[in-house]
Amino acid sequence: MRIVGSTALLLLLLVGSVHADENVLEDAEYRFRLQSPGPGWRVMDSEAIQAFVPDAVAGLLSPRGVWCAIIAESAPGVELEGFTRLVLDNMGLERKNVEAFDATTVQGKPGFRFVVSGYVEEVHVRYVNTMFRNGDFVFQLICWTAYERATKGFHEPALRAFTITPGKVTGRSRTRKVPDSEGVGWLVRDGTFKSAALRVAVEPQKGWGVAVGAELEEMNGDAEVGLVHSVPDVYMVLIVERAVGVDKKTYAERAMNSWAEGVDPKPNGQTLKAKVGPHDVTFQGFAHGTNTEFEFLKGVFFQGDLCMQALFWYGVSSRKDALAVIPDGIQSLKLLSEEETRLVAEELERGPDPENQVGAAFALRRGLYRDFEAHFTFQKPPGEYWRVHAGMGARARNSDARLYMEHPTLGISGLVIVEPKGQFTNETFHEVVTGSMFGKEAPAVTEGGQQITLDGGKALATQSNLTTQGLELRYFVVTTVRHGFAYQFIFYGLEPNVRASTRAIATVVRGFRFDNTMKAQIVKDGLVSDARLGFGFKPSLPGSGWRHRDMTPASIAPIGTFHAWAQRDGAVMLMALCAMQPGQDGAWFRNVMAQTAKQRFGPLLRSSPTMSKSTLAGLPADRQTWKAGDNTNEMFLLTRDRTFYALFIMHKNGFTAEQVEAIRGAFKLLD
Repeated sequence: MRIVGSTALLLLLLVGSVHADENVLEDAEYRFRLQSPGPGWRVMDSEAIQAFVPDAVAGLLSPRGVWCAIIAESAPGVELEGFTRLVLDNMGLERKNVEAFDATTVQGKPGFRFVVSGYVEEVHVRYVNTMFRNGDFVFQLICWTAYERATKGFHEPALRAFTITPGKVTGRSRTRKVPDSEGVGWLVRDGTFKSAALRVAVEPQKGWGVAVGAELEEMNGDAEVGLVHSVPDVYMVLIVERAVGVDKKTYAERAMNSWAEGVDPKPNGQTLKAKVGPHDVTFQGFAHGTNTEFEFLKGVFFQGDLCMQALFWYGVSSRKDALAVIPDGIQSLKLLSEEETRLVAEELERGPDPENQVGAAFALRRGLYRDFEAHFTFQKPPGEYWRVHAGMGARARNSDARLYMEHPTLGISGLVIVEPKGQFTNETFHEVVTGSMFGKEAPAVTEGGQQITLDGGKALATQSNLTTQGLELRYFVVTTVRHGFAYQFIFYGLEPNVRASTRAIATVVRGFRFDNTMKAQIVKDGLVSDARLGFGFKPSLPGSGWRHRDMTPASIAPIGTFHAWAQRDGAVMLMALCAMQPGQDGAWFRNVMAQTAKQRFGPLLRSSPTMSKSTLAGLPADRQTWKAGDNTNEMFLLTRDRTFYALFIMHKNGFTAEQVEAIRGAFKLLD
């Protein structure tokens, strides 16, 4: 089961940029026909839509930014209303508002439809999802757009474009090859996942595909990697935890019986014995305690100090077929040798910064996190596998968190929580925080209220142990009051993990700085200086009459910016935005921009674009030049890490080469 999440929001900017060869699509295996519902609509085949919604089999895009993804899942015998409510419940939206949930019909077939709105990284979105069963398959026709564009009935043209065709739905195996991508401590190459941080690999066997990034986050936010199989639909996540100095048998038993809230599993007597590397692993079967249409198969084993949990799940009605493919899923799991781990680590060191994210009030780029609202920065220690989650990713772990971080190799997690100072002093704030966490008589406090120096000012630190669900956890808590805010820095893990990592935690704490002068963006005297997206631009414009406008649509403001300078005979536009999922790389961006230009200027094109190499801010960039009507157009495209920049120059009477170069040369990177 896959939910359209934040990764799709980037598309709201790129209206019309998705390639589609035809305006009619016939799918013989899933028995439907999809036809463009009107001028400007695009029909997307599975390859096009899966760049954004990995489980979709087809999609639609309107000229006004309405999207529709068609998802088909093998689910024989599933109770449709319960399944629909499960999809709704699992939609990861903040300030979620369920506007409607009703029974409906889709071309004579009973179904259910819900309307839900909410926020993804401060972007307000509305979804309409229509679900129905055709044979043994459940279909989702999920439409979405920015909330301000979601007029009444915005989804109806997409529904009219979809026609069920006669015949039995057979489905097809959709082995998905994840694009080459990287994260902190892991990479994917040619569809194979390797983690230097946790010394595991996944080499998908027949019918299986790797899940990473946003897709994995939606499956299980604690997992290192996932696997997906279609027809039958089976899912797997691998959760790896460092557990130093524990009784491994007891810990494995606890892990076997540790489940997400609301699952309430019941052993169903099924077992499956398999080998993972040198380990003989017994997978145990469980029924879902509250949703009887799903089952689980779970195996737990130790590799050194690492506890590994492999969890499969599938529909009860697909049990026979699922159990037939799960052994191949287990065989996909590999353990890396020291030499293999070293090679992965070296390749990661040569690659781009995999943690490049922006939000409405923060930026994470090149190891530095900037919070323009809470007035602090954090510099990650170089060469360490600290994984940093900001925005929704942090709030998914703790609703109050500005930042969440974890070091999988050390088995340590951390939170940053910020609140207004109010009447707090350093001492009273620390007392309140530690008192609420540990009580007045905290056990094993070794450094209660110790004064330390943090960014040249006073902070207080306390370490203490707490027992949770039979596990002894150790907490390292630092608090300080600065610039009208009260800050909590909380690090925790199994007691032996934290004791072994005290020096590493202290290094991380020293990476925090406080600055109440930071601005996300400064626009002054023709200069745009954007610390969120990391650029400065003050174009040298020929002639007179130029006017500057910030044209950033509200729907993409949290992830990008768009500025334009225009006069009667020309225009200069600059766009910057941050990628949101694996596979959105330089090649993807070049393709998107080329198709966007083709759509915008196609009827006026007097020649095909000329492609050449150039530079932007001293880095290699792509240059495209073409004639459209009376205008000469130049576009420079730069990708750095996971941030994309496009500089567009249009002139009617012809800028000189020197003038174009002066405009290009005015673009600078801030770090």
